[in-house]
Amino acid sequence: MGNLRRLTSGTLRPPPDLLKPREFLAICLQINAAQAFVPVAKELRTMGIETSFLLETGDLETEALIQKHGFDYYPTLPLRHPSVIARVAAGSLRLRALWTRASVERLQARIGLDTSTRMTATLKKQIRKSVLAGILRSEAAFCALRTLPAHNVLFITRRALFNTLLKETHPSARRFFFLQGIVPDVPPIRTPLDVYRAFAGGPIDLPYLRRCGIPDEKIILSGYPAYDSSANFVKSACRAAYSRVSTLRSDRPWVLFTSQYSTPVFSNAARMANLRAVISLASRWPDVEFIIKVHPRRESVQPDELPANVYIEAAYPVLELIRACDAMTTFWSTTAIEGLLLGTPLVQLNATGLPDFLLLPAGLHVPVARNSSELGEQLNSALARDLRPSPRDLTESLGPPPDGLAAHRTAVALAEVLRRPL
Repeated sequence: MGNLRRLTSGTLRPPPDLLKPREFLAICLQINAAQAFVPVAKELRTMGIETSFLLETGDLETEALIQKHGFDYYPTLPLRHPSVIARVAAGSLRLRALWTRASVERLQARIGLDTSTRMTATLKKQIRKSVLAGILRSEAAFCALRTLPAHNVLFITRRALFNTLLKETHPSARRFFFLQGIVPDVPPIRTPLDVYRAFAGGPIDLPYLRRCGIPDEKIILSGYPAYDSSANFVKSACRAAYSRVSTLRSDRPWVLFTSQYSTPVFSNAARMANLRAVISLASRWPDVEFIIKVHPRRESVQPDELPANVYIEAAYPVLELIRACDAMTTFWSTTAIEGLLLGTPLVQLNATGLPDFLLLPAGLHVPVARNSSELGEQLNSALARDLRPSPRDLTESLGPPPDGLAAHRTAVALAEVLRRPL
């Protein structure tokens, strides 16, 4: 891995000369990104490094989180602000090369879908709609960035086009990238990232960072701060806690399905195909409790005509739910990684006809089910724990299990880099 740095030490302390006030701007346009970085920002604060956040106008959930922890924040301009409209109308020259009609068609071809089928007939329209939304969001952020001081900028987003915006807006700023959650190769996101350092959780994040052209010597693997809270989770305690707030029978096996919201490359028809596979299996397995955890972003499931052993869960913390269950299944959600880190047997479900967006290393022994019958066979094996990744295989793919110190390790490593002169 070249000069790749993996931080696994349980105790790290910042050198005394790091304890100096510094300015740091974090661009955070999604609540899950904020939740991942706030623990790091709190650790940085103890080292005298204050973080300000750039948030999307109208993102009340992220705004409430930032306010709760007492950080300064700046909203982007509304998407209909005259400045944003003027820049988009002028052609968004910095972004046009990334998001032309031809690039959308190349994306379709690389995904390898037959758009003549009913499931994918509207894919091109969906992608273009998503592209336009991305340009609007980026232009709004760009307008805000033009007026903000930024000597050190961290972007916590998969939208690599911020790299382009930052180079134009703050050409002398040091740019950092903070990745918490894998980015699969479908869709094939490969936009170059010209960053000073990239911070990521574990080895499974490396393919994406390398696809973006980040050399190993600029990558620091420090664990997943968002999972620090799970370091001391005990399955029996998590199970007892959920039993108190649900009607699940504790004498039965629990199977968790984490669902996905529809996206330009994952249609609502695909989402429903997976849901139907889980519900079909549940109707044949009345002695197993099934929990459908809906995605917190723009997803709902109608509870009509569900088998009695299927429960819809919207609000309960997903990490505690994963730890409480005996097995889980998902399509390409980050919860697949969370299940592996928390030791819950996992089966991937792809009853959609789409490509496998997330291919996990073979050593993790995660089977893929294509329909309800295969899902039943694979879950039987998972519940019996016939195939389990070894601790060594888990560490080689994901890094060490959560130990409660990932936020501290990340903050110390980031502070160490910040003390260096530009």
